[in-house]
Amino acid sequence: MELRADQGHPLAILPSRYNRAMETIQQRLAEASQLHRSGHVADAEKIYREVLAENPGFPDALHLLGILAHQQGRLDEAGDLLMQAVETQPERPGFHIGLGRLLADRGQWGDAAAAFRRALSLQPKAAECCYLLGRVLVEDGKLEEAVRAFEACVRLAPHHLGAWNQLGRRLVELERFDAAIVAYQAIVAAKPDNRIGWQNLGNIQLHQRRFDEAESAFSRAVGIDPRVAEGWYGIGASRSGAGRSDAAAEALSEALQRDPDHVPSLLEMARLERDAGRFVEALRHLQHAEAQEEDNLSVQFELGATLYLLGRKEEATLALRRAIADPEHQVDAWRLLAQMRRIDAPGSEEESALRALLHREQLDDDKRAGLHFALGKICDERGDYQEAFASYAAANEIQLEKQRLDHDDLSGFVDAMIDAFPAPIFSNSEPGGSDSELPVFVLGMPRSGTTLAEQIIRAHPNADGVGEIKAMSEIFNQRFGDAGLRSQLAAAVAALTADDRAALATEYLQQIETIAAPGASRVVDKLPFNFNYIGFLRLLFPRARIVHCVRDPMDNCLSLFFGFFVTRAYVFNDLEDIGFVYAQYSRLMQHWNSCDIGPIHTLRYESLVGAPEKEVRSLLDFLQLDWDPGCLEFHEQGSAVKTLSAWQVREPIYSRSVGRWRNYEPWLEPLRVTLVKHGLAN
Repeated sequence: MELRADQGHPLAILPSRYNRAMETIQQRLAEASQLHRSGHVADAEKIYREVLAENPGFPDALHLLGILAHQQGRLDEAGDLLMQAVETQPERPGFHIGLGRLLADRGQWGDAAAAFRRALSLQPKAAECCYLLGRVLVEDGKLEEAVRAFEACVRLAPHHLGAWNQLGRRLVELERFDAAIVAYQAIVAAKPDNRIGWQNLGNIQLHQRRFDEAESAFSRAVGIDPRVAEGWYGIGASRSGAGRSDAAAEALSEALQRDPDHVPSLLEMARLERDAGRFVEALRHLQHAEAQEEDNLSVQFELGATLYLLGRKEEATLALRRAIADPEHQVDAWRLLAQMRRIDAPGSEEESALRALLHREQLDDDKRAGLHFALGKICDERGDYQEAFASYAAANEIQLEKQRLDHDDLSGFVDAMIDAFPAPIFSNSEPGGSDSELPVFVLGMPRSGTTLAEQIIRAHPNADGVGEIKAMSEIFNQRFGDAGLRSQLAAAVAALTADDRAALATEYLQQIETIAAPGASRVVDKLPFNFNYIGFLRLLFPRARIVHCVRDPMDNCLSLFFGFFVTRAYVFNDLEDIGFVYAQYSRLMQHWNSCDIGPIHTLRYESLVGAPEKEVRSLLDFLQLDWDPGCLEFHEQGSAVKTLSAWQVREPIYSRSVGRWRNYEPWLEPLRVTLVKHGLAN
């Protein structure tokens, strides 16, 4: 083609025409996008399609129509459109994000993650894209990668609360609790009125046993909205963990007022009632919880554990067998199932389950120790004493890693009690305390027969029991400042007036009277460690009965080594330590017996199992209770027992535990040597 001088090259006009055309297309797409955002979807779609008809493959129109189709659930069509947009202009990060969102809704987690990663490679500071990537990685089960994505998001956008929340949740799942706390603290710092954030923070702190901090967080949640049960539950659970049972019950009552069917509160309230010896009330709360969530395995476990203590074997077994389906409760459920019956032959279902569970890699120390204790019981019952002792030793070794006995501290405590309660204090003190004969203190070393004695007495129609309440030790510690003020203890005890003693006695009576059956003339407090406080309780109750349970030291100490428990003052996980504890107990009892402290009835375990009726008659005479043959049938009374002897006292009196230590004599030399050193064994 020949050009005139004034004409110029024909292509020279194309850029301006192209720009004007593009401007028109973009204006039309902007108009459609505005219609789309304002809800006029059909009008928007019409324009998108017109633009595509006039300009096939136009990337922005493909992308916008794909987003619209995605929103309307036309996923296949949306996928085709969004993929075409990406293929046409792969350098556009927004196109990859749109495609990633669609792929996520289709459940194509890996492809969605790839799309978001491509977008981030083009726009590394796109915080929202980091968040979206984290969400699909969560769905794909890649929690560590998800955490890194959420961490990148909050670095880019520190106020992205959704990312902080997701980060906190995933860190909890990974059991990185300290880091999760930081995430939830960021949420509540940015938005102090975020109730859910405070609750989540409290839940983690509660899990970490940071009870004061947890209570503070839950209190903030309650302050934001006191109508919600969860916050009150958190306060109650925090107080319960800190040992403030009464205050915990108050908060849980608030939770149940707001939501009577709140299962976590019902469960926690049931635990409190059970610990206080109020088993009927505990069972009522658990049955209420079961009515709300029959398939809740935590409810089934707690129900089984409570029925176990109540001696309702068949019902307990059904509930615990349901609970074994829950990994959280499986170990403890099998342990209780093994405790509920004698297993004297190899190959039982319980033994097989216990051995299998012991091979789990992820098993905390308490659960592993509990399994070893349960396996030791099974081996002992079938006479495999070598393996039984090995199992018990393995359990105790685990427990010993957590706590060792402080010999100096224990002997110092005994010294302080002997100094604070010398013999003259009982003969020289002015009248005071209470004349009540209601309390019966059954005490002695644990595993010496205290539970057996309690059950015998409780079988009498005029007697009841309150279990192992800590009322006496708590009153003592509140008055005298616990063992840390031992140097001042003697002076503080000497300063007690008659009125002081009467007030303290009244406080104790109020506690046991709220638990015991009305009308009982004798109420048994069977906390074994009350032997520490015989002098104190005698000042408060000059006429109260004290029953001291005694057992052969070797048998008693062996039984302690075989028991799954740790107390605040004593640790029973080492044979030499157990022997030392027994020696200190004996030293203190010798002191009480040397004082003019009033009658103490000694109930020897071996005598009781050898001549039950004779010993029971003598015991009832001491308590000034008429003879009742039902006291020999204590195992049929069905009262709750929450000690290691829970199932032994469901049987008639037996003698198979007498001289039991001889089965284990080859492994007991450290114990025997310690007892011999203190004159307690040959």
